[in-house]
Amino acid sequence: MESMKLFGRPLPPQTIAITGASRGIGRALALEYADAGRTLLLSARKRERLEETAEDCRALGADVETAVVDVTNAKALRLWLLGADAHKPIDLLIANAGISSGTGPNREPESEAALHKLFDVNFQGIVNTIQPITPLMVERKRGQIALITSAAGYRGVPQSPGYAASKAAARVYGEGLRAYLAEDGVFVTVVSPGYVKTDMSARLAGPRPFLISAEKAARIIRRGLEAGRGDIVFPLAFRFVPFAASLLPARFGDRLLRRYPYGIAEEE
Repeated sequence: MESMKLFGRPLPPQTIAITGASRGIGRALALEYADAGRTLLLSARKRERLEETAEDCRALGADVETAVVDVTNAKALRLWLLGADAHKPIDLLIANAGISSGTGPNREPESEAALHKLFDVNFQGIVNTIQPITPLMVERKRGQIALITSAAGYRGVPQSPGYAASKAAARVYGEGLRAYLAEDGVFVTVVSPGYVKTDMSARLAGPRPFLISAEKAARIIRRGLEAGRGDIVFPLAFRFVPFAASLLPARFGDRLLRRYPYGIAEEE
């Protein structure tokens, strides 16, 4: 489901920055946008996989620049983004990098270190990505920012309470930022996917309902961004099920969620 259309549509982006572009949704988005006349600024933590993505995008005609940088390193990320923007102003900034964690198969709790890392990457990493470029977009009175969160951010789940909480924080931050920046001509879109076929989701225990490919997810996201949507949630069920569950007494929703298997979801 794509909803909450903003006023008007953003201009077609010529320069696009994507974090976490070495695999999963980030890689699929890079390939989706790769064509002649477009510049892609791609970052990730692992050089080899990042360069594979870059070469595939260049083969499709895009001009690609890469940076091996961790989104938790605010200083390095700022230097890269500001340097790239000074050369070619960024039209679309996609804050995609993220990790996951979960309770163990025998209900071992998430460790304190894992919880801190989740928020460092999934929330603070998004802040680190957005903050350097936002004032420049405001000054130019144009631009678009996309925050890749998760449908898990709509309802806490016992299998990964820390992950859900970190994604919820990112979602709410994006919603506030969207309303705040609208009058400055800057579009903000909060993207909340359900289950997408990636290395990370493959490690999850239990069923993955409505699973779609990363390529299909990228197409859905691109269509929503081009339409100027403020909110992209897919599939449809992941918009309404958490909302419906929130209307029920907590004990009923909790009892239902406890029926799913436990298992650790590793880093993306």
